[in-house]
Amino acid sequence: MRNQVKRLSAVAAILLALVAGACSESNPVQPLAPSDESSESLSLADDLRAIASGRPIDRAWHAEQVIGPEGGFIYVDLHHLYVPRGAVSGPTKFTIDLSQSIVGAELTATSVDSRGRPTGRTNNVGSRGFKVPVYLTFSYNHAYDVPLNPFKIKVVEIRDGKLIPQATQVNPLFETATGVLSHFSDYGLAWPTRNTR
Repeated sequence: MRNQVKRLSAVAAILLALVAGACSESNPVQPLAPSDESSESLSLADDLRAIASGRPIDRAWHAEQVIGPEGGFIYVDLHHLYVPRGAVSGPTKFTIDLSQSIVGAELTATSVDSRGRPTGRTNNVGSRGFKVPVYLTFSYNHAYDVPLNPFKIKVVEIRDGKLIPQATQVNPLFETATGVLSHFSDYGLAWPTRNTR
């Protein structure tokens, strides 16, 4: 019996080490390099018609956080935004408003004073762009009709009714897709509606 317990403990320790290793590899604290397939993502622009629909929720989810030059995170449910050190030059109020019907978000970044009051128009920092990219991670855990190959999932900018693929890294283990963003707009998850290359 003791040998069985020791073997089970050893197996549990190995599994824990593997999961911890996977977590550390997927942790966006280190900058993400666009994957090799990101150059192909632009050719998929015409094929990306299916925005991922998730389970309906009762209300839009909202989160906001003042983040300065030191960087930080903002979380909403299973989704999060990572702002690396140096992305902004002063205190900035970041907001995420999640859509009710799709895996998507409206993002803003507005400069604020020491009391947290806006010092300019809404999204004055986010629309201009960031000094270094920021990383938006969506969970596709509740999305339906996810492609068999999850690496076809893209974070897309939604602009004027068009879906513009962003450099995206997918983590199938945690069912997340992380987009590399240079500015703020509306973003969502999408994948091809038909088989492509």
